[in-house]
Amino acid sequence: MATTRTVPKVAKLFGVAPKKVIDWIEAGELTALNLATRADQRPRYFIEDTALESFKRSREVLPKVKPNSRSKTVTVTKDYFSDI
Repeated sequence: MATTRTVPKVAKLFGVAPKKVIDWIEAGELTALNLATRADQRPRYFIEDTALESFKRSREVLPKVKPNSRSKTVTVTKDYFSDI
């Protein structure tokens, strides 16, 4: 079985409040196991390291791709008075 972490430990790892981690779990963004002894009790969530890795990948920020700069158009002017 993979290593598991509790909600407070995950909160400390990400630097957020435990309530935020519970919100992620309830929203389905973070997968967790509810190991409460009875279904009507307060949930006891445990998060596997594999779930943490997939959560990190889903939240990963990719660098912006810079658009290619357009080349400047050279304006050619016709010299009508070249003989002067």
